[in-house]
Amino acid sequence: MPPTGVASTSRLPAGNLDVTSLLPANPAVLGGGEAGSTGRLSDLSAAGNRFYTVFDIDAGDPTVFNNNIPLMHCGVPAVTAKKQVIGTPVILANGSSRGDISGRK
Repeated sequence: MPPTGVASTSRLPAGNLDVTSLLPANPAVLGGGEAGSTGRLSDLSAAGNRFYTVFDIDAGDPTVFNNNIPLMHCGVPAVTAKKQVIGTPVILANGSSRGDISGRK
């Protein structure tokens, strides 16, 4: 898992998967793949990404792709903020302040 992600506690595995049941598909695709080169799934829905943690694999079974285990809290927050004084602060009689916004619409 990514260093910032943890397994979801609300989306649970779909049970055990007998990989033979996916034949004749080879490879067998279980969930959404990457959308282009974005690092994000093309389908984020639970219905489009059933996943399994236990597999019954026999000789001749297909290769399985996109067993997408849902994660929470992954990624780096992208919100930033900054503070900037525009104009000259005005100190009011009660000690509070306001910016001088005269001439601004």
